[in-house]
Order: sequence, then C-alpha cells, then structure tokens
Amino acid sequence: MFPTKEYERTRTEVLIETFIRKQLHLKAHTVTKVEETNECMLVHIDRLGKRLLRCGVCRQRCLEVHDIRREREWRDLSMRKLPLKLRYRPRRAECPRCGVRVEDFPWAEPWARVTTALSTAVAVLARELSWKGTAREYGLNWKSVATIVKRAVQYGLKHRKRPPVHGTRPVKPS
Repeated sequence: MFPTKEYERTRTEVLIETFIRKQLHLKAHTVTKVEETNECMLVHIDRLGKRLLRCGVCRQRCLEVHDIRREREWRDLSMRKLPLKLRYRPRRAECPRCGVRVEDFPWAEPWARVTTALSTAVAVLARELSWKGTAREYGLNWKSVATIVKRAVQYGLKHRKRPPVHGTRPVKPS
C-alpha cells in the first residue's frame, strides 16, 4: 500500500521540525510549528513540559519559572532560500544564585537577535568580504554585521591561547 499525499505532507513537517530541533540543540524546548510564508520560514518554539530551565547569567538550573515574557524573534541561517526566524516567549526563571533572570537560550547569545549559527557564518564571511557585502549576502543590516563581528572579536580575545615566551626577563619599572 502506497502512502497518501496527506501522509507524506505530515511526515515531511515532522522531519523539518526534528531537523531544526537537533540543529538548535534543544533539550528543554521543542519546535511546535513551522510556517512557510512568501517572505520567510517561521519556527515556533516552546518549553518542553516541565523541563528545568537554565539561568541566563550563571547557567545554573532553575526550579521555578517566575513569569513568561512577550514573544521574541531571532534570525537564523536561511532554509530553502528563505530567511528562517525563530519565535519564542522567554521565561524569567528564579535562580537560587542570581535571583529572577531571563532563561538561557541554547540557540543564541544573551541580548542577541540572531542565532549562534548565523553569527558564526557572518563572522567567517566578514573576514573575506566587506561588512556591506556580508550584510547583503545574509539579508542583514551592516550595523548587525558590525555587532556580530565585535562579539566574535571579543570572544576570540577572551579565549585565545598565548604561547609561552622563552628567554625573556620581566622588565623592572624605573
């Protein structure tokens, strides 16, 4: 017996949701719906059951949710030549260490409105192209590219490994 068109369409939607969930490394969240419009592909994300959320400051697990904020949107890498946008209503969690803080998002850095994957891709391309050219390639504003590059440089400086210097002595102040 061959699958019907209805079955194939439903099966494809589940596969897209699963693919996106795995690419975003979602553990306490799930993809609830994927909508394709003429302008973009919208991915709706929600909290998965009663999974523990992480504090957005110290990343410690939080037992209680204080409240739910208004819906936010993040840009991600394009899929099928359409810009991908993530929509989610963030929770403010009661962290035992930090107090009430917005939860940590596995798909983006704090305060960013683009995902980590898009930030990485933009930063890599910005090494080769101008910021304006990079912005055109990803459909972003050049100021967004500048902010992404600034964050990438800060991250690189913070995490670089400096080789030990041999054969030098400390300079004594005069």
